[in-house]
Amino acid sequence: MISINSNPHELQEQLVVSPLVLPDALSQEEVRKILEATTKIDISKATVDSEVNADIRSCNTGWLSYNDETAWIYGRLYDLAEYANENGFFFDPIDMVEPIMYCEYSEGDHYTWHVDIASPPPFSGRKLAVTVQLSTSDEYRGGSLMFNTGGVYTAPRSQGTIIIYPTYLLHSVEPVRAGKRKSLVFWVGGNNFR
Repeated sequence: MISINSNPHELQEQLVVSPLVLPDALSQEEVRKILEATTKIDISKATVDSEVNADIRSCNTGWLSYNDETAWIYGRLYDLAEYANENGFFFDPIDMVEPIMYCEYSEGDHYTWHVDIASPPPFSGRKLAVTVQLSTSDEYRGGSLMFNTGGVYTAPRSQGTIIIYPTYLLHSVEPVRAGKRKSLVFWVGGNNFR
C-alpha cells in the first residue's frame, strides 16, 4: 500500500504499478451525503461490450449526474486525482473524462480481472481511476477490490477510503458472498497514452 505521506521519490517509483490508498479520505457525513445522492440514480445491470456477460461482470451501475448537489463530489475526487497525478503519476495534464459511476455489488456479483482503459474514446483517454468505498467493511463479505501488482494486493475496505490507480493496472472485485458493496468509480484523463 502506498500512502499519500510517502517520500515523493518512493511515491513516484511505486505508483507506476501500485494504487495510491487514502484511508478515511471522506468523513462519515460526506459518505452519508454521497449515499443520499445515489438514491436518485437509475441503476441497472452492468454490461460489457453492450451485452450482459455475467461471467465477466455482474453488478448494478448508474451514473451520478453533475449538478448543484453533486458538484462537491466531483470537485473532491478530481482534486485528489490531480494531486496524485502531480505528485506521483506524472501523466499529461488530466481532466474529467466521464461522469462518476455508482456500483452496487450484491451476493454473487463480481468483476473478473480487467483494466479500465479501452478503445474507443472516452475509454482510450482514461489515465487514472478513483474508487470510493461507500459501504462499511462489515456490510458485506467477499467483494474485495484486488490489484495485480506483481502479486495480489487487496485494497482496504473501510468506508470513506479512496483508491487512485492507473487505468492500465489489472484489478478485480471478488464475488460478494453476503450483503452489498457500494462504491463510486471516477475516471480522469485526456489524450491517449503515447
